[in-house]
Amino acid sequence: MKEKSNRKNLYKLEDFTMGKKKRLQPRPKKKKVVFVSKQDKLNLMKKDLTLKIKYVLEHRKEINERISNQIDIVIGIFEKYDKILLLGGLGLKLINNTPNMESAFFDVLQDISTHYDVDAEVIMEYALSFATAINVNTKVIPAQSDIDKLYSLLKDLKHAYSFIEICENNPDLGDDSLIRMLDRINYMDVRGEGYMQHIEEVYGELFSLHDAFFLQKFGYDSKRILDFLKNLDRKVYSKFGTVLGASLAHERWCEWNKNHPDLTDVIASMEGNESVPFIVGFLRENPDLAGDGEDLNHLTTYQVDDYLSSYSIFWIVPHDEIEEKILDSLSLEFGENNCFLVDNAFKGHIANVTKVSEKPFVKYEGRYFCFSPILPYRNLFKIVENLVKSDNKYYKNHFLGNEYPECRDNYMERKAKELLEFILPKATFYSSAKYKVIDDDGNQKEAELDVLGIASDSVFVIEAKAHKLSDSDKRAGGKGLKDKLKDSIGYASYQCLRAKKYIEDNEKPTFSCCGQSVLVDKSQIKHIYKIATTFEHFSAIICDMKNLIKEGIMQDDYKDTWIVSVFDLMVVAEFCQNGKDFTDYLNLRKKAIDADVLFCDELDLFAAFCQGKLEDIVSQSYMPVFGLSKMFDDEYNSEMLGLNSLLNDLET
Repeated sequence: MKEKSNRKNLYKLEDFTMGKKKRLQPRPKKKKVVFVSKQDKLNLMKKDLTLKIKYVLEHRKEINERISNQIDIVIGIFEKYDKILLLGGLGLKLINNTPNMESAFFDVLQDISTHYDVDAEVIMEYALSFATAINVNTKVIPAQSDIDKLYSLLKDLKHAYSFIEICENNPDLGDDSLIRMLDRINYMDVRGEGYMQHIEEVYGELFSLHDAFFLQKFGYDSKRILDFLKNLDRKVYSKFGTVLGASLAHERWCEWNKNHPDLTDVIASMEGNESVPFIVGFLRENPDLAGDGEDLNHLTTYQVDDYLSSYSIFWIVPHDEIEEKILDSLSLEFGENNCFLVDNAFKGHIANVTKVSEKPFVKYEGRYFCFSPILPYRNLFKIVENLVKSDNKYYKNHFLGNEYPECRDNYMERKAKELLEFILPKATFYSSAKYKVIDDDGNQKEAELDVLGIASDSVFVIEAKAHKLSDSDKRAGGKGLKDKLKDSIGYASYQCLRAKKYIEDNEKPTFSCCGQSVLVDKSQIKHIYKIATTFEHFSAIICDMKNLIKEGIMQDDYKDTWIVSVFDLMVVAEFCQNGKDFTDYLNLRKKAIDADVLFCDELDLFAAFCQGKLEDIVSQSYMPVFGLSKMFDDEYNSEMLGLNSLLNDLET
């Protein structure tokens, strides 16, 4: 594996300057299955899959009835038992299936690899959709077996829906389009656009531009939201009787102690019955660490399987008025998410409309609960963008479009330029490169390229698209989804091709870049690379380039455009050692498309390149590549958890 470069990131917009964020809380983007197969093994898998698909199609009515019955059973469980305890039990399963510094450290020391259930996060989110759609909440205590049954039912439903998508859209059985299937499965399985340190970096740069709006509208800025959501892990994990729990509880104590250098105010407010002033004072402001919050003389800890204590474990206490405002705006009460269980074809479907991604907290009996500290972080952009949407005029004028510097489209252009300047320091990049073209009617008109890059022997034509698919686009698929894809990746690819043809067809191609005339000296140019950067993670869709072309979303001469999300580009920027590495990857990336290499994640291909495997892969026919990007998961997680530095300290 190549050494990572230490990228210095300084983002500037007139007087606005912001240094790169420290890496915090990255998690794998999706489940990984390490698999690079030979053709004969692949054929056997396809044969087996085809038989299963035929069975599903032949027994679809029976299967649909079974799914419907399972949904009714799940609803019945949530209606019968205390939903806080049910969600708490599932939340503990998620915690036990989420790596942390303590578990990762012991794995390394013991030279083992702990097996985690990669479905736990999606199942927790799925359960929240059910629970918040149902108004009633009994106080009937469930048994552990009831929680286990609920978990199993939700997991079966999740897998059933995924397989049905495969069956309904399998090309071997007559359907020519995989687009809907790939996007729906991506919607069901993938959580998060990229690694959390990159997401945090982009979040800070983008939403800080709107802080004046946040302060006026809500009384807090974007950083305050981020800091609060980032602290959720500590608020929950600090209640466990583990080494990590004790450490996090101590952090909370240190913060409180810093704000109370003496106990004068604490003692003055006491009634005289409490035995230890500093414990009473601390627990008064942190009642979730005192069991049910009533006994302020004792710190209470829990085991990681103690679901009966869910009312305390997952209780989130706001420490000031702003935190309460944040929680109120991001919380659902039971029954508020009733759209999820409306009696239609999507009732209880894992991809059905739900509010939990925008409002991941539960408010019940005046208390706030967070059963998945991961969920708010996963949906950081969606949550905060939804807050901006509360003012529709501001959202349309200042967040969408490109009229103002703070608009998302303009930010994307600047970010793409910044990343490519880092990757190719010897190249010169220009924003808003305008040039003259002849339209279909024979008239001359002005066209514009987002970013133009010129190196010694190469030209880079770059388009940046901030379009995001809505949840309804992802759920429904069909023509609406195709049109959205055509307007984003399709149009970006067309714009790149148009700029490339302008350079190729003109003896002295000249661009006007912010008042500067830029001539492309074609005598030295050997390559013209087309790059479309996106905000949305389209890897699961663009992998099926043949069908994108067949459906009219892309054209054959578009297919050599490198379509890459800004978050994947950030990984490429950090792992490429020099500009030659980058262009070598782009050249092999083109060959991968022509060779019909089977992949669902851009980072799998890039990992194959980093490992020196991509050249061999592209020389083989229909070669599947899955799971290689685990190298990036491991790297970023180790850095987040502080594992690398901890092990280095031990060695010294």
